[in-house]
Amino acid sequence: MAVIKLVPQQIPVFWEAIKAATTRADEVDAKDYPVYLNKMLHDLLNDKNQCFVRLTAERVLASILVTQLDDDLLSGKKLLRIKTLYSWQPVAPTEWQEDFKFLRDFAAREKCSRILFDSRNARVQELGASLGFKEVTRSFVLEI
Repeated sequence: MAVIKLVPQQIPVFWEAIKAATTRADEVDAKDYPVYLNKMLHDLLNDKNQCFVRLTAERVLASILVTQLDDDLLSGKKLLRIKTLYSWQPVAPTEWQEDFKFLRDFAAREKCSRILFDSRNARVQELGASLGFKEVTRSFVLEI
């Protein structure tokens, strides 16, 4: 399978799939879709967020990854934040490792010192741990 970084001009072509992947992976409430999706689209079109897609050999969309280049608040250095990771079909551990190497190489080219992700999805947490990520914090919320 091939991983491809979309350029902003390609975002409209993949927008329906990006919407589905990001709202599912980030567990966005339907009432919050307008604000969430407007921000996502704006950031993708302005290259504040980056979108990567994995295509099968038959050129079928298999998964979507959305990242953001950001500043590390602890060190002041640049980091790559994984915002969304979503797959429509099972992915073998070797494929995740290949994808992660691609992502790591991208982060290195962008002069990032860290890759960071937040997720409450147990499967994504396990995947992160298997790739060498370590937990640094937990977030809690109280709705008012």
